[in-house]
Amino acid sequence: IVAIDVLRGFALLGILVANITLFDLDGFDAVEQSFEDLVIGSAGAPFMVVLLIFVLNKMMAVFSMLFGAGVLLVTERIEARGESAFGVHYVRNVLLAGIGLAHSALWFGDVLLIYGLSALFLYPLRRLAARTLLVAGTAVWLFAACVGDPVAEYVVRAPAMMLVGMGLYRLGVINAGRDAAWYRMATRRSFAMGLPLCSVAWVFLEDQEDLALLVNNLGVPFMALGYV
Repeated sequence: IVAIDVLRGFALLGILVANITLFDLDGFDAVEQSFEDLVIGSAGAPFMVVLLIFVLNKMMAVFSMLFGAGVLLVTERIEARGESAFGVHYVRNVLLAGIGLAHSALWFGDVLLIYGLSALFLYPLRRLAARTLLVAGTAVWLFAACVGDPVAEYVVRAPAMMLVGMGLYRLGVINAGRDAAWYRMATRRSFAMGLPLCSVAWVFLEDQEDLALLVNNLGVPFMALGYV
């Protein structure tokens, strides 16, 4: 639990950093335009490079993984007492979706509604094998990365990483169930695959923004695994 809480705090800090750049925007089209208007030689370019490579979508992916793991953690604890987790799970997440619905009226970047609604579909999937969860989550993420619509991508990628998080929880990865040597190896391999993709995305940013976001999103799961 401590490991999950530490990771959650780390992810929330990263999400805050990413959202600072979005607070004065009023929609997904404005987000895309802000990338298109970025001049490589501008004073803000170094910050945007770091944001694109290390933060954008990565921290949200980490947080989504932890949300999925949390679904299993809470339901397993309740069921270990011989009780049904159905009521607790659905009441909590319907309330979360309600809060998100209200918040979405204030800011286009709300994720609570997406998280609350996604969780409603996670409950019947909680007993799937780890491999099935990982494959399903990866497939949904790839679909979201390639769909080409920023709104659809924004909605779909959260439940995708929730499924991955559930799979990693089943494998004992996200809940500190492996030894330190395993985590060091996994971190090196994940960043070795994710960093090149997310770095190359910056090369395309000025002239081919759609391609940049696609390449970045392909690298996101690897970067998120590296952080986990």
